[in-house]
Amino acid sequence: MRKLLSIFIFCMSLVGISQTTADKVLDFAKKNMGKKIDRGECWDLANAALNNANAQWGSPFNFGDKLDYKKLGLKPGDVLQFTNVKFIFPHGSASFPKHTAIVYAANKNKVTMIHQNFNNKRYVDTLTVDFDKIKNGKIEAFRPKAKIN
Repeated sequence: MRKLLSIFIFCMSLVGISQTTADKVLDFAKKNMGKKIDRGECWDLANAALNNANAQWGSPFNFGDKLDYKKLGLKPGDVLQFTNVKFIFPHGSASFPKHTAIVYAANKNKVTMIHQNFNNKRYVDTLTVDFDKIKNGKIEAFRPKAKIN
């Protein structure tokens, strides 16, 4: 029985070795928390993370497979592109005229993103927003995909 369990665990570990491209994107962003990537622009983080993950993408804003996040939901490592988005909160607001971020975690409409160049912070940080609080603008979501060699 013990030998069978060991074989099962070994086989499961082989399956787990292969990280998705989105996992690699997120891992890069997490490893760089508190650091300035390139010029410190929001796009610079996504650019470096996608390149590090050997993702197939096109500059400037085609970050992988476009998805309808309202139907499919978001997963860690997905890339978000904000255009003229304004959030209204009970005690203030936040605006993203043009902003790029990576999903750190998502629970329905509450999304924690990892990004840089927000609120005068030119280093990698996180921010949680409630997508139900969007007053206007557009958010596009992309699922990173591996390059086809």
